[in-house]
Amino acid sequence: MPQKVLVFGDIGIDDIIAIIYGSLNDEVEIVGIVADYGNVIRENALRSIYYLRSIFKNKLNVPIIAGAELPMTGEIPEPVSEIHGEYGLGPIIPPENGTDGVSENFFDIVDIIEEYSNELIIVNIGRLTSLATMFLILVK
Repeated sequence: MPQKVLVFGDIGIDDIIAIIYGSLNDEVEIVGIVADYGNVIRENALRSIYYLRSIFKNKLNVPIIAGAELPMTGEIPEPVSEIHGEYGLGPIIPPENGTDGVSENFFDIVDIIEEYSNELIIVNIGRLTSLATMFLILVK
């Protein structure tokens, strides 16, 4: 039985490679992706993950959730496009129609956590803002 994984990422090329690897590995079942700001701005991260999902339809047909747009400090993040590309895909620019089906409801994460309960591993490969926010919500 594959390990259920909820991915939180700031969607740089390293996150993209990790998600592709997880989606192609029979021992891993990605059950959701939370796309944050960080390596790229959140809107571009969402567009890239949606594009990736369109390529790996059979292996990556999972909820995509809009994560944090800014750090808790309120500082404006500076993307690292010279390393990751504008969309976190290196030189690849995903199609413009790329965020249909993305959930803006951050609380969808709670549904995923409750659905998979003790089977779920949360993998954070980016900023910790969304994960910290979810922790604060769940401990209340």
